[in-house]
Amino acid sequence: MTAQAPRYLLREFMLNHVLKKYSPGQFLELGYGGGDMLANLAGRGYSGCAFDSSTLAKGHAARLLSDRNIETVQLLDSFPAREKFDYIFFFELIGYLENPIGYLSSLKANLQEGGCIAFSFTNSKHAGAAERSNGNMACFTRNEIEQILRNAGYKTDLIVNYGFPLSNILKPLLHLYYSVRKSVIEGQQVARSGLAHKNLLSRLVGIFVNRYTLYPFSLLQLCFWKSDLGTGYIVFARLES
Repeated sequence: MTAQAPRYLLREFMLNHVLKKYSPGQFLELGYGGGDMLANLAGRGYSGCAFDSSTLAKGHAARLLSDRNIETVQLLDSFPAREKFDYIFFFELIGYLENPIGYLSSLKANLQEGGCIAFSFTNSKHAGAAERSNGNMACFTRNEIEQILRNAGYKTDLIVNYGFPLSNILKPLLHLYYSVRKSVIEGQQVARSGLAHKNLLSRLVGIFVNRYTLYPFSLLQLCFWKSDLGTGYIVFARLES
């Protein structure tokens, strides 16, 4: 069993809840890390492809897809510039972009008519050592992301807050962990950020922290999804007509 951080599990649960409003289609995921979200999407009837610049990530994801006999997702060696998709997913990626407006604008060429981009980002109220250690990841407010989307030519279809209260409780511990974690080479931080849960310690923790043990907290966060209390957001946006 692949161990997952509590925040990832809360985000996955919220995303799956939101996806009930949408029909499965062809997708592209950018920056897929260990490939866990690819497996999740495939399990929900989505098919498509994915691109990540990290060869380490591609190796992890390829093994995961193979282990689960998933054949509806293709891992690409380069960005599919000429293809169009119903959905383009990217989770926590926007915090690493130098020019998010330009990047989002460029993705419009890869969307089918009526298609969506869907992504997550960290609430700037909860930025700290964890974000600084993971490549100085930028965090945003809800209003900042909505403004970025407008400037890039999108309209917000849906934006929800996730994680409260569990991720808020655990966030100081996460910041403490990254404050004392000095062994990661700076140039590898971004490439490894989606793979940190693969180490032995987190696998052992995964015995006690998993989808089943976190289920009550996953349900509880639904009471606050319209708030700004949690540590992260999930956004769906369409092209401005």
